[in-house]
Amino acid sequence: MSNNHFTQNLRFLCGRHASISEVCRNIGINRQQFNKYLSGNSRPSPRNLNRIAKYFRVNDGQLFLQHDEFVAKFEQPDFYFEQQFQTLFPSSSGDLKRYLGYYYSYFYSLGYPGKIVCSLICMYEFKDRIFTKSIEHLYDKQQQNQEDKFINKYTGIVSYSCNRIFIIDREILWGKAFNMTVLYPTYQSHINYLHGLTIGCPTLGRIPSCARIAYAYLGKNINKRKALSQCGLFAQNDPSISQTIIKLIDNSKNPDDFTFQAFNPSLIFD
Repeated sequence: MSNNHFTQNLRFLCGRHASISEVCRNIGINRQQFNKYLSGNSRPSPRNLNRIAKYFRVNDGQLFLQHDEFVAKFEQPDFYFEQQFQTLFPSSSGDLKRYLGYYYSYFYSLGYPGKIVCSLICMYEFKDRIFTKSIEHLYDKQQQNQEDKFINKYTGIVSYSCNRIFIIDREILWGKAFNMTVLYPTYQSHINYLHGLTIGCPTLGRIPSCARIAYAYLGKNINKRKALSQCGLFAQNDPSISQTIIKLIDNSKNPDDFTFQAFNPSLIFD
């Protein structure tokens, strides 16, 4: 592997950032040492090479490709998309690992007025990234022998930024709906609830809507069949929905408020 190719490729990558000093600070490598890499006078140790590759979101071996090949590959649409994706949704598994597991999510239905949707969500890790899978049963739990039982499945990606948990997911059976959810993290030793706001379009309509949402933690190992049997549409007064959940997803807004905000947790947890 050529040091010359590595040096050219490293300079190319650094040229896409504000300054060398910023790159060094973000990677955590001494500027004097980094200058040796840029000049070709020194080659990074395996540890530093991995840190550089991870920062620029490339593989270690790609840094040693011939420069023309590296630039051509870097500017390919799929490679460029991956770079942009990594920038928009940086890996933050370290901040999110404590949240891995299964949850019930609750919010007032965007398509069935007055009904509360309870869905099963799994937050899991794959290749240093956090993803979600969720199943939504849109049928009334109080009615029996229903012929129309709509089931939606979603897959999403999770990121942690500005002390908030961001989830963007897409409905995969029909492929028509995207949702974005922003949740408060919890600082309690044991996770009970996460809550925040979710925005999207109802399955049965096209009007973008926003609602307060709450995640109730179930654990990392559950009986999924049993958990799914508890999902569906519920009336507000259904005894199986706790009053804590009802308060967290209450969509009422004070007359003086000009923005729609997540419920104040201090009203419940203090």
